Amino acid sequence: MARNPQIAASVSLLLLLSACAFSRYQYLSLEGAPGISVQRRGTPDLPRLHWVSACPVQYSLKRATYHLEFFVPSESYPYLPTLQIRARTLDGLPLTVTRQHEPRRCVSTYTSESVPGALDIGWFTCREATPEETWFSVAVLDESGALLGAERIPFTVEANGFYWFTDLP
Repeated sequence: MARNPQIAASVSLLLLLSACAFSRYQYLSLEGAPGISVQRRGTPDLPRLHWVSACPVQYSLKRATYHLEFFVPSESYPYLPTLQIRARTLDGLPLTVTRQHEPRRCVSTYTSESVPGALDIGWFTCREATPEETWFSVAVLDESGALLGAERIPFTVEANGFYWFTDLP
């Protein structure tokens, strides 16, 4: 095998791939959603993520009484398309974000375990989803639980780069 470098390289690649699997990295994009602005672009800080280009990792939405911030997380469920949503007053005090409607067929909402008052949104791939299905709605509450506002936010699922799963220790 050492006499033919192409065969050696092919066998090495097959051995490597037999212990690994790869998939497209996907993220939820809010670009183009009404009132949403991209605050920061970057590459997600995730292990085994390759061939990824800069993409939005933080968005914002400003209203008269509150400010919503959307983050592409690098923790919790880093390889699933997710966003963490946080709210604060214009003075910077934290508010609570909750889901406004029942979760959509492919959208999961759950209270953030890492940030009090935040909400995590997850997309569980539905290849047949239509634009009418790719949105989520949230409510913003003050410290007493009073409703300050509600938002219905459309999104797209974008692919960028690949990540590797390995079966090797």
